[in-house]
Amino acid sequence: MLFAVKFSCQNRTLDSLKQALKVANQDTVKCEILSLLAESASDEEWPKFNQLLFELSKKNAVLPHLSTKEKSVFLKYHAISLGNLGYLENLKGNPKKALDYHLQCYKILAIHGDANDLSYCTNNIGSTYLRLGELNRGIDILNKCLQEMLKRGDEKGIASALINIGHFYKTVGKSDEALKHFERALIFQKKCNDLKGMSITYTNLGLISYNSSKLDHAKKFFEDSYAISKELNDIEGMSSTLTSLALIYKRKNETRKAIASCEKSLELCKNTFNYSAISSAYNTLGGIYLEEGNITKAIENFQLVLSLTDRMGDLESQANTLNNLASVYEGQSQYSEAEKYYQKSKLLYEKLDDKYGLAVVYNNLGLNYLKGFNYSEAKQCFLKSLELRRLTQDINGEAITLGNLGLYYLKLDSLELADQYYSQSFKLYEKSNDLMGIANSTLQKGIVSIQKDQIEIAIKYLEKGLELGKALNSPEIIRNAVVHLYEINKKRGNYGKALLYFDEFVKVSDSLQNESTRKASIKSQLKYEYEKEAVADSVAHAKESDIKNAELAKQKAELRAKKDQQYALIGGLFGVCVFGVFMYNRFRLTQKQKRIIEAQKEVVVEQKKLVEEKQQEILDSIHYAKRIQMAQVPSEKRFFAMLNKLKK
Repeated sequence: MLFAVKFSCQNRTLDSLKQALKVANQDTVKCEILSLLAESASDEEWPKFNQLLFELSKKNAVLPHLSTKEKSVFLKYHAISLGNLGYLENLKGNPKKALDYHLQCYKILAIHGDANDLSYCTNNIGSTYLRLGELNRGIDILNKCLQEMLKRGDEKGIASALINIGHFYKTVGKSDEALKHFERALIFQKKCNDLKGMSITYTNLGLISYNSSKLDHAKKFFEDSYAISKELNDIEGMSSTLTSLALIYKRKNETRKAIASCEKSLELCKNTFNYSAISSAYNTLGGIYLEEGNITKAIENFQLVLSLTDRMGDLESQANTLNNLASVYEGQSQYSEAEKYYQKSKLLYEKLDDKYGLAVVYNNLGLNYLKGFNYSEAKQCFLKSLELRRLTQDINGEAITLGNLGLYYLKLDSLELADQYYSQSFKLYEKSNDLMGIANSTLQKGIVSIQKDQIEIAIKYLEKGLELGKALNSPEIIRNAVVHLYEINKKRGNYGKALLYFDEFVKVSDSLQNESTRKASIKSQLKYEYEKEAVADSVAHAKESDIKNAELAKQKAELRAKKDQQYALIGGLFGVCVFGVFMYNRFRLTQKQKRIIEAQKEVVVEQKKLVEEKQQEILDSIHYAKRIQMAQVPSEKRFFAMLNKLKK
């Protein structure tokens, strides 16, 4: 938030303030007007007014002829400008520089400011330490700040401190504690009718619910935030909330609504210069197109974000977008190109000394190396990410990286180590009540159990993962679970269950994207399994009846037999019932053939040879069909490579 000033510009228009600035003669008056303009002007204009305030107050504060009291007035204005510069640097993703400005501000206010101003400055310092990853220091400062504000009964200040403390608990994975602090903040904001603050708190409550996969709760909080922003005609707040709502629609696989929400957000911002809100909307839109498989649109939106953030000087957003672009190329198996973007992102995070960002990019870089079979580099990146996650007490991030280390050892067939890392990941997800993470870890433990040939244990994990996926309405988790359950039941010969899981796979795949080709190839494989069983039995029966089948010399009988075989191939998916009907028809045909044999014994020997030749042709056709069908079905290795990605 902007550093608090004591002047109200409720009844003054920006135009009148600008006009007053032009005619003002005294520098103290100019400083007062500039502080008001810095507080109330647009996102494009206020930094310019604040810079003027910074320069004018600094110049006057050192004039030798001014009294101590006069210098104190200019120093207070200078502190306001420093606080605003700190806020601006935090917006640009440069918390290190922001902290420097806030500390300069504090130094001035400790001498020339009042307790209220000093508390707000302390609150800003504490929250900036959190952004720098110095969590213990940050939370100590924020708790002291909260106590001071409680003593003075500053309800708005109390709410602000509670929100920052809530962010601390959110960062360390204690979502329940974060929720309590945000709810307490809301109580104080309602008492002092701080509508803007309430809107922000509803957004924070929405994000907590979103991260806990409580999507309906999150949607309600975001809608409450939007309603308040609309009442205040707060374009920035409305735009931000619409982007957040897009995330909800994205998770619910309502892609059209997600895109519409982002586009509405951009429409609101088009006549403003709120580059932060615009870039956020484009970034989210890029992520939606990426998941939809529209690579061209995804890259187009990410490039727009890079252009905007470069104009803003927002290094943090640039680093994040470069990371997103790397993910696009990684998804296209262009691992070398992806590595270039990850490395660019890493350099920016290093420049910012952003430990959170570095942990993310090291994690993603590790996955990229893993996919490119560079196992030694992958392990080093995962270990570096894990070190940073633990340093910043990022429990959810630590769980993600532990899961990826589990994947690394799974690739190396070190199943015991893989199981250990997945178990550690699972426990952390449980600690932070991250249901999505719990579901994913459960699935991974199921996959490890398959590799260890512990099929019954695997089934329990996969069925639990499927249950969680349905509870979370997560098509991705459901699909990952059913595809493995399908494979297990298919290998065991439980074709009825396999069909049920396949049908679930088809439904959930259709909800994610159009996969008609994949669906046809997988279904044809299942069909082949039925056909193989039916034909094998049919051929065995035919061999036992070689002599009896000699009458197939008659062209009509040959064609009927071959036609029956073809019907068996096509009708495989109808299961055992169709197979039974086929066998019954086959039996009837055999009886008829016996009668014909008795009338035509003279051609038995020659027709026996003909039967054997036709049977061989059928078997050759079956084997050829199998090769075609299997060529269309992706390998299990490809399935696992697609399904085991855990990235955030």
